[in-house]
Amino acid sequence: MSADSITLAVPNSRQWILPLSGIGLLSLLWAILFRDAIAAAVQTWWVSPTYSHCFLILPVAAYLLWLRRHELACMEPQASFWPLLLAVPAGIGWMIGIMASINEIEQLSAVLAYQMILLTMLGTAVYRALLFPALLLFFLVPVGQYLVPPLQHLTTSFVSAGLSGLNILHYTEGNVIELANGRFLVAEACAGLRFLVSNIVLCVIFAYFAFRRPLKIFLFLLAAVIVPVAANCLRALGIVLIAHWTNNRLAVGTDHLIYGWGFSVLILLVLFGVAVQFRDTAMNHRPLIYWREFKPQSPGQYLLATAAATTLLLLPMALAQAQAAIFPTLTPSFDPSVRTGWQKAAPSRRWAPQFSGAQNQLSFAVRHAAEVPVDVLYTYYQGPAHGTALPETQLWDERRYNLVGQAELHEQGQDGDYRLRELVLSSPGERRLVWWTYWKDGRYTTSNLAVKLLALGDAFKPHTGLAIMAISTVVKNDDEEARARLRTALWSIRKLAAPGKAD
Repeated sequence: MSADSITLAVPNSRQWILPLSGIGLLSLLWAILFRDAIAAAVQTWWVSPTYSHCFLILPVAAYLLWLRRHELACMEPQASFWPLLLAVPAGIGWMIGIMASINEIEQLSAVLAYQMILLTMLGTAVYRALLFPALLLFFLVPVGQYLVPPLQHLTTSFVSAGLSGLNILHYTEGNVIELANGRFLVAEACAGLRFLVSNIVLCVIFAYFAFRRPLKIFLFLLAAVIVPVAANCLRALGIVLIAHWTNNRLAVGTDHLIYGWGFSVLILLVLFGVAVQFRDTAMNHRPLIYWREFKPQSPGQYLLATAAATTLLLLPMALAQAQAAIFPTLTPSFDPSVRTGWQKAAPSRRWAPQFSGAQNQLSFAVRHAAEVPVDVLYTYYQGPAHGTALPETQLWDERRYNLVGQAELHEQGQDGDYRLRELVLSSPGERRLVWWTYWKDGRYTTSNLAVKLLALGDAFKPHTGLAIMAISTVVKNDDEEARARLRTALWSIRKLAAPGKAD
């Protein structure tokens, strides 16, 4: 090999002073501007075991950078201006996330904005060298909560089918499975989302070290999605069978958590054990190293790049503040009175939903003559209701009730048409029906997506916040009799009214 074809370099720290200073300043500005998105993500990591692994992402990314420290020390960062174009999708995504109250979009946009900072201050060549640790930051965003209901349904269906295949008598209603000697609930924690999300993160890191060929990476990551879902279904079936065959002496209480995690860890080890047999040999095509004189980039280019990135980071925030000032959120009016012939009473203490972050909440009960009372709940959010506007699971206490059925309804009330979701709740002491719907700008819907689209459509006109209306009653005879009681109660209560509209 001739000396002319060899590229050589020597470690030098001088070329890193300006880019690291720019990254430090822009990182501080980024953290201030996106503080709400960052705080929401960290709070989710802290309160939800599903995303507790996110606390390890930054240490892992830092360790991967440390492994490449010698290579990075030999490289020359170059301020680049084309990555500033990433500020456009990042800014648009952030504004959509704010206006539509979608935490995931807001947080993904924040991470994309940080990628812009790294690319702008380091240049394409250096960013490519730290590509994997940089992209690993996207795992800081807690996504996937919307997968819980379908995963619960899949797990329940699998367990029910397994019991049927083994000729074990059982009855399935909603996510509850009743056997002759036990009653099992496939709760949110049993859906397997925690195992699925953490398994994907671990498998991505494993694939980075073990594989080089795209086909192997694709097949392994596909297995990282399929295997945890299938394993969780088997785990749930196994726990039910163990409890059934031992007459609830084993696999109940704390036992089922220990057995479940033990099985999950075993599946993960088997997956890694099989994958390691197909690992690729590490390939190193880096050029040889030689002495080269470092040619520093002009400080003016870094100063200009920092100023441009600062402007583009500030612009979406300024636009959002201007939009909020020009089109403020209006407070709707609500008349809690009821029609003649109906009486108001104190709400039930047994069914007592609690919503966090609401600006206003009103609850009471209505009854006609000596009929069973109907509980009424209005919860109002003046500003954006982040995440899943109002999680449906907050409509009942999971320690007291189990969800055994749900359906979509279309009913008539004083407001006109109501699109409602019916929840059938069951507890050892009672069976209860709940009808609920979102309200925004005089319109009713049960769709989270529709609420987000309404919020986007209201971005440049006067609008209200978001409310949830729920009515509930105890089933005394049968579900149809309780539905009739809820249906007549819709006509007894006054409506929410958007400002400027008649009641």
